[in-house]
Amino acid sequence: PARFRSALAQAAAAPGEDAGVLETLRACATSLRLQGRFDDAARLLNRAVPVATKLSGETSLELASVLSELAGIERTLGRKAEALALLQKAVLIRESRTEGREDLARDLTSLARLRMTLGETAAAKPALLQALSAWERAVAPDDLRLLPVLDELAAIHRDGAEYKEAEPLYVRALMIREAALGPDASELLATMDSLAYVYFGQKKYSDAEPVYARLLSLWEASTGPDHLMVAVTLDKMAEFYAVQGRYEDAEPLVTRSLAIRSRWLIASMNQTGRVQLMQARFSEAEALYERALRIGDDLKVADDAMDPVLRVYAKLLRELKRPDEAAELLHEGMRRSP
Repeated sequence: PARFRSALAQAAAAPGEDAGVLETLRACATSLRLQGRFDDAARLLNRAVPVATKLSGETSLELASVLSELAGIERTLGRKAEALALLQKAVLIRESRTEGREDLARDLTSLARLRMTLGETAAAKPALLQALSAWERAVAPDDLRLLPVLDELAAIHRDGAEYKEAEPLYVRALMIREAALGPDASELLATMDSLAYVYFGQKKYSDAEPVYARLLSLWEASTGPDHLMVAVTLDKMAEFYAVQGRYEDAEPLVTRSLAIRSRWLIASMNQTGRVQLMQARFSEAEALYERALRIGDDLKVADDAMDPVLRVYAKLLRELKRPDEAAELLHEGMRRSP
């Protein structure tokens, strides 16, 4: 916009006002970034780098901040190598200073995440450890800002089957979330799932079992008892019990999981059939509803889940001028209902 160009021109024309130029460049870059004009924002911040260097020196925190901002934009633009180089420069500057511990921790976290997106997991791990150490020096031990580092570091260990190393990180992350959000917050789900997984991986069955039970209860409370994520958790628990030879505990879990998935399948088929009806694709809809009824019978899907299917199928049969079949279908549905 014209006002940006005017502000930049005025700042650049003012003799000895490098601070004003720097402030204007950064403010305009922020505004452009918020508008989604990332290339323009990057150009301004590239102009700001020598200004910050001249104004404050090559090891100034002001320069480190400009480099960090520019790195964020470069990463957004997909220029990851450029972003990595900028963050490395910012981190080197911040490590030479005693102040700005939180900014150092933040840059180290960004650097580690960027390495992970580049597939440099081996290099990301020490960067995350550095970031965790920096955060621990900068904030309280239960500060929520520790969580991204704990989560990322724990995930690296988990995915590398380093379950012993992952366990204390997940335990700590869970405790921080519980303290901040409460024991029943849905934000605990991912951490609890991973913690149960690493216990399972270490064959710490007595530790894993209550975490799985709590995970299931939390999913049920957060989404309802018939959500697909409840089915996923039931499957995980069934495998957990089956591996131990506790088949009597596993069987009801897989039975319930199948019932949940069946309800969702039938509901999805019914929705597809309704769309086909709206398009007058009667033959396709009829074949789909016949299949849905067979699946419902084979899987013993509950009557309340089958009732919408029967009603829409009866409507289809009436459209096909087969009212007797429609009436018989509805009668059968009423007979099956309690």
